[in-house]
Amino acid sequence: IVIREKMSVLHIRWQVVLTQESNEENSSVSSIESVSIEEAYEDTLYIMGHVLYKLREYEKAMQCYATFSSADGSSVSCDRIASALHNKGNCHMGLEEYSKAMGCYKEALRIRDIETTSAVAIDGSNISIAVANTWYRMGNVLFLEGKYSKAMELLQKCLKVFKAHY
Repeated sequence: IVIREKMSVLHIRWQVVLTQESNEENSSVSSIESVSIEEAYEDTLYIMGHVLYKLREYEKAMQCYATFSSADGSSVSCDRIASALHNKGNCHMGLEEYSKAMGCYKEALRIRDIETTSAVAIDGSNISIAVANTWYRMGNVLFLEGKYSKAMELLQKCLKVFKAHY
């Protein structure tokens, strides 16, 4: 990844090489995709973090999300910062750093002004999908830590929200 900053806009060019080995044949299929993005600084960092996460480059992705979530500027919304923290938590999950992941998820909820104990309306419509996704991830952490009843409580809340929105 090559990054150049010019006039508060990042110009990014990267090549992603995807290699997929076939189990049936010992041949490999490769495709090269060259992408050029010119976005606002915060959006570019967010997108870079997502791409790096998908490539399982968790440490690099977390750097993008950390930089993004601490970026100064009126264009950064609280929801975007919360999303970056949620995604940083996902990176910690990928690295099996469950307590750090839980910390990121809790901070994302705090920024959205929601608690894990927040009540869900009977129809689930008072909670956003983004919050339900964070609760879902927190439920996964709790499950992996052996805290099954707490995991079940959060996952049931998620289910109610997902049913309301889908």
